[in-house]
Amino acid sequence: MRVTAVEDWCERDFPGYYTYEIRPMERSHIIPAMTTNSEPLEIQHDCTYLVHMHSMPYPYGDPNFATGIKYMVPTCIEGYCSCESQNVVPAAENVSVRTYQKGGTIKAVVSWTYPAISGHTHQFRFDLSERFYHNHLNFANPNAFKYRIADMPSHVVYAEENVTSLSTVLPIDLVPNEEYRLTIFAMNDQLCHSDDVIVPFFTGLILTEDDMATLPA
Repeated sequence: MRVTAVEDWCERDFPGYYTYEIRPMERSHIIPAMTTNSEPLEIQHDCTYLVHMHSMPYPYGDPNFATGIKYMVPTCIEGYCSCESQNVVPAAENVSVRTYQKGGTIKAVVSWTYPAISGHTHQFRFDLSERFYHNHLNFANPNAFKYRIADMPSHVVYAEENVTSLSTVLPIDLVPNEEYRLTIFAMNDQLCHSDDVIVPFFTGLILTEDDMATLPA
């Protein structure tokens, strides 16, 4: 079996799939999520794919021992639709990060607003990067490799439709007097996501939990 994408933009996510491991009595085959070289195989809405199969052994050129079909993935499948066919997912707005001290550790609370959207629930995902020190290595671009991904567990905030104000505490203990960079993006219930919002912050001024209670929301 050989499966290839027709359109160039579809081929970027689906470099091609090949297998010879289909047994004679099999009547279906699931395309894996990755190639044997760990390249992703992403099948997209509105993309066309060519599927070619032939027997083993194969009398070359004999149509009785080979078949091929062309298949276009529908815009919507079982309630999930192409992101291009929908309104753009808005990015989080007014994102702020405040650091505070709790039980001898430094934590960060993230607050943001979001437009009221009917008909969709959303989830917000976070990545945290910390300052990367090069051990006196010099790069032509002084900002190259300035940050590296921090060891923060996966963190997701779920929001029902029309929720416009949200906040969360990041599940990681921070280092005092350190630079960080937070990335947040929204994803709706159709698995379509917004652009990233990046917020740098510094753990210099550390508030206590009592101080946090007196701050405006």
